Amino acid sequence: MVRCDAIPTLASMLHQTNFSTLKLPSRNSEIKLIKEITTILRNLALIRSHNQDFVHHAVVSLLGDLLIRYSESEHVVFGVCRILAKLTFFPACRSQLSSNSKHLEAVYRILDVHRGNVVLGIRACFIMGNLTVSNDRNRMTICKDYDSKCPLLLRTLEDIIAQDERAEQKIKEEAKSNTISDENKAASGSSEGAPNSSRITTRATTSSSSSNNSSSS
Repeated sequence: MVRCDAIPTLASMLHQTNFSTLKLPSRNSEIKLIKEITTILRNLALIRSHNQDFVHHAVVSLLGDLLIRYSESEHVVFGVCRILAKLTFFPACRSQLSSNSKHLEAVYRILDVHRGNVVLGIRACFIMGNLTVSNDRNRMTICKDYDSKCPLLLRTLEDIIAQDERAEQKIKEEAKSNTISDENKAASGSSEGAPNSSRITTRATTSSSSSNNSSSS
């Protein structure tokens, strides 16, 4: 696909001006197309040798623009974050995404707009960690509105911990339920295998009565 210029072709499709010329019938149609494009780009991003092509054709910056334009769409944001989580490992990709401070702000807003999606929140935090690991300006961008941003980061951490605790509790409850079920099955098997005392008693009584009748005769 790379030899067939897939990356520049997909990049040109993501340009807002080119995208609008497609005249798709609805925003949902746009989102479906973006999902397909980002899925292909993610597969290409898995191969390290493609990173330079992503930078050269400004794909990283275009992905940041998608986070701004489609911030409300969980599908688009999730698809973009899956790619950026891979690409932001590399300095050139981090540099391109950081060239526009609005991109970092868009990543940060994910924590608020999509609070209910903990998996997406983890990916957003991962990307922010990569962007701030060696960039003082990005650190300052996060700290600029410390009073509003820090509580959101802490709230995200609390959400992640709460989900882990719920998952752990669910595992414990399922394990307990399976144990009780196994015990019930074992008890049921034992009762089925044991002789029926009432039947034995009845048979013994009947046999005794028959013997007495014979003796009387």
